[in-house]
Amino acid sequence: MPKIVNHKEMREGILMVCFELFARRGYEAVSVKEIAKAANVSTGTLYHYFKNKQAIFHALAEMAVDLDINDAKESISGLSNNRDRLEAYVSFVKSREEFMIAEMLLITDFYRQKDVLDNSELIAKIGQKMKTQIAGFINSDNPALIDFSLSFFMGLIMQRMVFGHETSFDKVSEMYINLVELYLENDES
Repeated sequence: MPKIVNHKEMREGILMVCFELFARRGYEAVSVKEIAKAANVSTGTLYHYFKNKQAIFHALAEMAVDLDINDAKESISGLSNNRDRLEAYVSFVKSREEFMIAEMLLITDFYRQKDVLDNSELIAKIGQKMKTQIAGFINSDNPALIDFSLSFFMGLIMQRMVFGHETSFDKVSEMYINLVELYLENDES
């Protein structure tokens, strides 16, 4: 009897394996053969789902951001005041810190491949999705505030990568909440 395969689950499973491999070792260091082995599929099966390694990378980058966006929407559902939304945003980022570190490494590696791969369109698309996600969290479409928020959390995560827990996520994030809440209050008046 033929094996029944859920193609969506299989594709997502392969991408999650690639997320770990690429984030840990980098795009160039991982071969298609290694991906297939880690995903427990044949290389033929891998090529059935993805045209090549670059296609895997593109699908993976989009999937990672889409996962964030879907989870983010759930975390602010029903919240209307600025402080609650900002606290939910901070809590969301904190709970996903390791995932976001891996995402940043993946995006950095992706950017590093710009001379070899044509990634500019995808990088711009991912950036726009991230900004849309942040706009929803902070309940503002102010481009400067969105850029500030993105820069703040990317910087905080990078700082914690370098200095570890010496940098207090909670203390620094509380300053972010206070600053943005004050800005939003003044911007509304």
